[in-house]
Amino acid sequence: MNANPHPRPVPTEDACRSVSAQARLTDIVVLSAGHPSRPAVEQLVRETYAQAYGARIGRFPRLMMAAFDQHGNPACAAGVRTTADGFFSEAYLDQPIERILGQRSGRHVHRARVFEITTLVSRRADLSAGFFHSLACRGALDGYDWCFFTATARLRQLLARLYPPLLVLAQADPARQADAAAWGRYYESAPAVCAADDWPFLSPGPTRTAEAAAGAAHA
Repeated sequence: MNANPHPRPVPTEDACRSVSAQARLTDIVVLSAGHPSRPAVEQLVRETYAQAYGARIGRFPRLMMAAFDQHGNPACAAGVRTTADGFFSEAYLDQPIERILGQRSGRHVHRARVFEITTLVSRRADLSAGFFHSLACRGALDGYDWCFFTATARLRQLLARLYPPLLVLAQADPARQADAAAWGRYYESAPAVCAADDWPFLSPGPTRTAEAAAGAAHA
């Protein structure tokens, strides 16, 4: 992403790369609208949400991130939004995201140091949490302090085990989205807006490995 002009110091150990290696995936790739792999990544998101929820995903953010398998096919994908793009999940909140995070964490939060993860999917359920770990880690390396996202109940349970504590900020009320009908049965999966502090993801630990991701689901 590299959108933040004031990154924290980069640590010597690249925890992002270690998770990708354990899952036998490429490092995270940032895809703008013109990237040659972008159509395949968007198709993975469309197919996954259509099969799981009968959803119709018609629009994608300016940036997406993906990891690819050994054959060059997208294995995991997600949209990424910064403050310049506008935050999709902020519609579910009663206050701006930085204000809520500041209240919950007791720290001052800069809006420019928050990014959003959207429509996270993977071809195998056990890859989802490791991919999320890599996204948060990449955000920290690029100078972001927090990531937030809307996650189903199943994914929240997994991430609570993988990286406690996860902040649950609000339930995702479909009445707050003009195109809620396009999301099919998604809202039946009890989605909620959650947030995580990016920086601790750079500290390796036994529960933060790709193997700990067994049972993951897409957001």
